[in-house]
Amino acid sequence: MADFVTLACPTCGGKLQITPEIDRFACTHCGNEHLVKRSEGVIAIQPLAESLSGLRRATDRTASELAIRRLAEESESLRTTRAQAETRVQECQNSLKARERGRRELIKSAVALPLAVFVTLLWPLPLELSGEIGPLSAAQADDLIVWLIPPVVVALFAAVTIQRRLSAPALKIRREQVEADLAAAQESLRSVDEAISSLDAERAHHRGLVSLRE
Repeated sequence: MADFVTLACPTCGGKLQITPEIDRFACTHCGNEHLVKRSEGVIAIQPLAESLSGLRRATDRTASELAIRRLAEESESLRTTRAQAETRVQECQNSLKARERGRRELIKSAVALPLAVFVTLLWPLPLELSGEIGPLSAAQADDLIVWLIPPVVVALFAAVTIQRRLSAPALKIRREQVEADLAAAQESLRSVDEAISSLDAERAHHRGLVSLRE
């Protein structure tokens, strides 16, 4: 005949007879299920609901720990994406600044250099008015050539300078395209910031759950 151990049901207090081979049973009085815990000759009864609750807490804690690691990896990836978006924003801003500088230089060249050519054309007039040279209308061909050399040199310099300003790389990029790229990069930056903020909040939530289940 099997050895019985008589214990009281922790739920209803009814008398229970436990045999050595039983690990799980239902109380014949209240119907609640229990687990039999044996440790160093001591036998105890634990309601199955409590055992499942503890198992669920352990499972939830593990899930939260795994979620924290996953969210940390996703957050790190998003921070890399954010750094790339920041770099793109800076590049677009620098491109717009360079284009604006090039435009200002082109305007100054377009105004100042033709004016310099015009002023150079008039350089003999003060000499003529002071009487140091004769009237230009009576000048010989050689004198006229000498008179035209400075204006021609300045005109060539002006043409080369303006052409160089027009061919500057900064001016070849359409402003509308740069502004569109800048807006897209800024929108990407905002989206990444929102995603990082959401991940950080979720990580904080899981950390709180882990600390509660410790």
